[in-house]
Amino acid sequence: MLNITDAKQSSRKQSSTDEYLGQSVLHVSSVPARATYLIASGSRSGFIRAAQEATTRWGGATEPIIEIPEDGTLSPWSLQVVSAADVDCLVNVDALIDQASLVAEKLNLALIPLEYIDNWATPTYWTTHPLSASDRSPGEMNCVIASPNASLWEVAAAGDIIDFDHRDEIQAAGWGRRSRTGAEIGTAQLMLDTALDKTTRQFYEHERDFVGDVPALLWLVKDDDIRDCIYFWNIRALRPLRHDAVPMALCPLSDVTHWTEFGKMLAGALERPEGYSPDLIICSLTASEVDLETVAEYLNLTKSFKKPKIGFRTPPIFRQKPFTYRVGISADKSYIDVRHWFAWRREYGQAAPVDVQLFRNETSLRFKAPASLSEGFNLLRIKGDTFDKYPRRQGVAELILRNSTWRNSSLQINTYASDDYFLKLSIPSLSTAVDVILKESCESHSLSDKGRIGQALSARGSTSGLLQPNIYQVISSLTTPRAQRLRQELAQLQTTGVDIDASAVEKLVNDWGFRGERRYRSNRSIGGLGVASATVALELLCSMSWSERGFEIACATCGVHSFVPLAEVPGSGTPSCPGCGTAQGYQTDKNGVTSTYRLNALVDRASDQGVIPHLVAIEALTNDAATTYLLPGVDVVLEGNRKLECDIFGVRDGLIISGEVKTQAQAFDLDQISRDVEMACALGADIHFMAAMDHIPDESLVIARAQCSEAQIEFAYMHGDELEVVHET
Repeated sequence: MLNITDAKQSSRKQSSTDEYLGQSVLHVSSVPARATYLIASGSRSGFIRAAQEATTRWGGATEPIIEIPEDGTLSPWSLQVVSAADVDCLVNVDALIDQASLVAEKLNLALIPLEYIDNWATPTYWTTHPLSASDRSPGEMNCVIASPNASLWEVAAAGDIIDFDHRDEIQAAGWGRRSRTGAEIGTAQLMLDTALDKTTRQFYEHERDFVGDVPALLWLVKDDDIRDCIYFWNIRALRPLRHDAVPMALCPLSDVTHWTEFGKMLAGALERPEGYSPDLIICSLTASEVDLETVAEYLNLTKSFKKPKIGFRTPPIFRQKPFTYRVGISADKSYIDVRHWFAWRREYGQAAPVDVQLFRNETSLRFKAPASLSEGFNLLRIKGDTFDKYPRRQGVAELILRNSTWRNSSLQINTYASDDYFLKLSIPSLSTAVDVILKESCESHSLSDKGRIGQALSARGSTSGLLQPNIYQVISSLTTPRAQRLRQELAQLQTTGVDIDASAVEKLVNDWGFRGERRYRSNRSIGGLGVASATVALELLCSMSWSERGFEIACATCGVHSFVPLAEVPGSGTPSCPGCGTAQGYQTDKNGVTSTYRLNALVDRASDQGVIPHLVAIEALTNDAATTYLLPGVDVVLEGNRKLECDIFGVRDGLIISGEVKTQAQAFDLDQISRDVEMACALGADIHFMAAMDHIPDESLVIARAQCSEAQIEFAYMHGDELEVVHET
């Protein structure tokens, strides 16, 4: 839990050695922990108990109630409700535990029994009573609660409280009063004066996908049917809260036509800014279309035959009588599915921007509480562009803010109500974040041999030139055939019957594979390229300090061919053979002295070891990303002492990527791809990446797509001359 420091204390000055990262704006929000209640199918007592609990929780009106059928299979709409509501936990009221557990597993949410909802060790603990978020003004005291021994629709419409049957006790607690008639609950809903409405004080969505106003909703229930009550409850749980709430009311079919003041109150609620049509949608799962139209006629509504629309009108013009309606859902037929007007992505929280100076090791964040709570607990969420580059992993959250977790795109901490907060953050480098991710996912890790060479090359300067035309071809042409060639020759000996131990092969390669003279070539001897194209690529390598220019001496005395770097060419006099020292001339062609090029020693070894394709792939991944940190080779030890090598591992735009790189794409067979995807999953990757310097066969891509889809990770690849990443989600 967060330790809060007095807001008046002076913050310690930042150490002069702490890296300053600039100024940013972070958005902090205060929200209650919220739940979805699971009840047995058709359980009226379960519904009432869930509604009673929600009535006593800040944000309770936005907590869904879901029926769990005997087979534990949720309807698509129920799944959509829970997802859109963005809850923290599932609370089992009276559903069978096995079925509730299946639902929790499918939704990837914690499941707790109702009796533990207020236990400090559960996710649902971090909230407060609605009165804590209320200003306790006289108007706040007039909220309506379901009457004692109320019908189910009253509980669904207004909320309920356990064992609060006495008016004096209710008023002493600041709850308002029990309703005396059903009409009182009907009009209280239109005025947002029910106990459930009070649970959303200082509770809004600060970010959402849906933009627009929608028609008001009147839901009629026949014979106090639980299906209507649950359906209405969940639609209302997703009601927009940022602007004026959409008028919604649940009323009994048998009574609403006897409520003399309800029509007048409804007309007042329908005087809203234009931008949608019709004014009102009337729905019911149990009442017939004729029943609904009879109620509409009683309420002096005019039937609309226009296609429904939603949105805004600027400047706003308030709608006036006659108000229009359409039947949405009836027991006979569904005409308008209102659900898609409410089931959009949202993030809840009373939010406020905070300017902050960012430092690498210690950033001070001081702010007023976004929501004014008199007591209790809440969740603080912090988001901003600063955090977009980090993967949503627990270890990374702890690096940034101690005791925090990721929640959507925000860091979240559990805390108690306060007027002011003072936090200390760190802004770790991506290299630190990647190291923590690897520590979380494997027993041990270290840079592979290729990784060390690749890191050394990357540290010497920019590698962006690797994506230019012909660069890889020129590097390959200049590469001295050493270790790889020796390894191939020894492998060929084994095929002829010579028994050579694998460890002996590697020892020979390490002892003798790097002792040859480095290869050099002129711009006229780069296979497959014209002089002009070769020269451009060669000169680019020189500008990267990856190769050097020089001349060639072919000694007529000792027979040795030597490369003379341009820096060692004498300004005057006769050149001499570096071997025997005799006077010799430089090689010439019809245009004069022939310029030759040679890779520097590290690049030459990197190319021989197959490191260059790793760096090409990393450069391609970096080229179209906002932020990246990628390692060109990692040796990992997984659980059970499984030792594997990952060719590329790191972070790209906040997602963990694990990749395999091949010089020749034919190596991507079924077994190889299966191992690669399995390793990506073991390392917690969000993306599996394949790269090859020639064309990856379509059948290999099909296999990789299918395996990534089954593993529920994204897939990306790069191949051939198309040095661009193809990203598939």
